[in-house]
Amino acid sequence: MISYCGTEHQKEHWPEHKQFCREIWIMIKEHAVSHLYQNIQGLDLETWNLQRDLLLQELEERLGREVTFHELDVLMFPRICFICHEARQEELKNCPGCPAASFCNEHPSSPLHDADCHKIKKIHEMNMEADPAKRLMLMEVLVPVITHLQMNKSSDLPDSMQEFLDRHAKPGMNFSENEMIIMSDFCDEPLTVFNALKKMNYSHSDIIIHIEGMSSTSQTIDTSKYWEVLFHLLPNLRKMKIVFVDVDSACHIGVTLCQNCRSMNKSISVKTTALSYLEYIKKKEFERPSLVVFFNLEVETMIDNDFLIALQLKLLKCSKLDCTLVFTTDRKREHISLKKILRSSLGNFKNCYEGLNKFGSLLRE
Repeated sequence: MISYCGTEHQKEHWPEHKQFCREIWIMIKEHAVSHLYQNIQGLDLETWNLQRDLLLQELEERLGREVTFHELDVLMFPRICFICHEARQEELKNCPGCPAASFCNEHPSSPLHDADCHKIKKIHEMNMEADPAKRLMLMEVLVPVITHLQMNKSSDLPDSMQEFLDRHAKPGMNFSENEMIIMSDFCDEPLTVFNALKKMNYSHSDIIIHIEGMSSTSQTIDTSKYWEVLFHLLPNLRKMKIVFVDVDSACHIGVTLCQNCRSMNKSISVKTTALSYLEYIKKKEFERPSLVVFFNLEVETMIDNDFLIALQLKLLKCSKLDCTLVFTTDRKREHISLKKILRSSLGNFKNCYEGLNKFGSLLRE
């Protein structure tokens, strides 16, 4: 289930991998299979996910601990047939167009995968091209783009991520297509919120935004400067409080605004909390938000488990806060499942907008 580029790295990783490897080998022997997932092939995706989760639970009980982040990746994204989930490695061939899918002899291709194959290949090429130094350079390039941004009239407002970058980042700079895509991934969250506020015709001077879906505090810190863009795109805005919930640690993040924003006494407060949203609501420091944003919901993985129940409880709590809710998903199937959950949890609700997020990362187009 795991591969290495050579024996040197295999030996180097062995002390860390040894226990995990041994327990999987024992499970394979006990189940009389050649692969951990061999006996759950041929199931529909929902049932397969449930059976996979049961095997994960059994493995963690044997280990006497939770699996690590990298071990979870191995278990969640195994090399199996995209269609029937065939797991015997000798029966599989890799997709010739991208590095993300495999197919068995009986199912050599899939129209569903074909629709996304070129996008996956593009993302893979971009990730291979974007070394840490280049990513850091592109992150730094975006800062002056935002601090020097000026909107003279409402007609100057961008209508999409592509238009924002073409108009404000590209002039005078010879960025490649991949570099533009990487930059879009850094600022898609604040621009998505801008898009939501624009559709709401938000005109208040103060705003409190609660955000779920940013798992890493370091990621939040890296992109915190970009939230200033809301001041430049929405001139009436004077004061922002942004709270990222359910991230890996709690901290206050200092954001230094541009000279123009400071001269107008604008202020921004950014903090993170490791608490879930249901826990955070109970805290004394909780303030009723103007906007609650759930980024990149993976609804289909929540079916019949505690995550679905937690989401429904959050929706019920948020419905009593009298605030606007924003959801983003990566797939149309997730969007359809989310609508069903919203109806069952909230009953009748006013839908301000439903459709393509034109300010999402270009990675997801």
